[in-house]
Amino acid sequence: MKSPALLLNTSSFERNEAVEAAGKERMSGTIPPNGYKIIDIAAPAKIAREQEVKTAARGIENEFIKAHFDESGRLKSLVEKKSGRNIIPKGYYGNEFQIFEDYPNTYDAWDIDIHFEEKKEVLSEKAEWLKTSSSPLRGQLKFRKRFGKSEIIQTVELRSGSPRLDFITEIEWRERHKLLKVAFPTDIRADKATFDIQFGNVERNAHDNTSWDLAMFEVPAHKWADISETDFGFALLNDCKYGYDCKHGVLRLSVLRAPTAPDLFADQGNNSFIYSAMPHSGDFRNAGVVKEAHFLNMPLIVRQLKTGQKGQMPPELSFVRSNSENIIIDTAKLAEDGSGDMIIRACEYFKKSGEAVISFAYPIESALETDMLERRIGVAKFAGKCLKTAFKPFEIKTFRVRIHETARKNRKKHSGAFISG
Repeated sequence: MKSPALLLNTSSFERNEAVEAAGKERMSGTIPPNGYKIIDIAAPAKIAREQEVKTAARGIENEFIKAHFDESGRLKSLVEKKSGRNIIPKGYYGNEFQIFEDYPNTYDAWDIDIHFEEKKEVLSEKAEWLKTSSSPLRGQLKFRKRFGKSEIIQTVELRSGSPRLDFITEIEWRERHKLLKVAFPTDIRADKATFDIQFGNVERNAHDNTSWDLAMFEVPAHKWADISETDFGFALLNDCKYGYDCKHGVLRLSVLRAPTAPDLFADQGNNSFIYSAMPHSGDFRNAGVVKEAHFLNMPLIVRQLKTGQKGQMPPELSFVRSNSENIIIDTAKLAEDGSGDMIIRACEYFKKSGEAVISFAYPIESALETDMLERRIGVAKFAGKCLKTAFKPFEIKTFRVRIHETARKNRKKHSGAFISG
């Protein structure tokens, strides 16, 4: 290889996406889950014409989605190409920043009270559009918005092969007692929305029919929220925010607050984060929402290698993987007792029962099921390189796995390549 690069995939899913190293871009090719692949980054970046990202003055599209923005940086349309459906209703805008007066009744830093909606301002002023560089593998639009004492600089990015539109956001935040949300109105009719939590997901009503529904106006969540009909939906992903709301088809992400107690300077200064819009056919399970949320939160680690550094490493390797997308390997690490055993924690994510096979790169010598403190529960079934088990809906299981001694030596050698790379 002229210019070898190691691509490390720490997610539980296979992936193939645009990557950059040494100033060059190309598609990664299929990278196995919880593993790596070595590619020649200098190889020509060849993709079909229909897979190229196209950018215009305020428009961007790839093979999955097409987006168009107004002069203020709000989404006028977001079309999912497979269905031809525009999720933004006529007269509404997505990626709309909304700012609210935020004075909780009791706990300044911990509460959002229902009356915050009473004083709302939409940031609809004209944005300053900035120059960007785009390529067939990655398109970008960029703009700056100023409001109050604060400023937003946002880079909208779309990559070849990706069904999500990323909003790479920098906010210089200088407000006091304000709540900033970003809203995506949709034409989706559903009475429930689904929210990601650790080791699973929960549903909440997307209407205000009862006093109980009215009281659940903010939902704590992790990587994504989704509202779907039977065959179509919209997901809003993020890499570090924890509050959503979804009522009457409008999905919003809570971006920043500005309490003054107990910390007078909470959230003040520069804030960097990414959120992503993902219209999709089907529901969140078969549309790959969970997978894309993991990709956003666990980006590929790209390391340029010296020529010949690859040595005896296989060109690609998956250290551990599941045979089903609903069984996610959340943790793969060494045991806390220093024994060198591997600890694997997996969870069922789609609320269904079934058998699962967890495969390893090396032959298994012994396997135990443990609790989360790595204390023995019982013996786990295994054969060769595979561990077999059954999961109930949303069940979490932890395993202690010892691989054969010769394989352990190989594992250390391959792991050393990551450290020295």
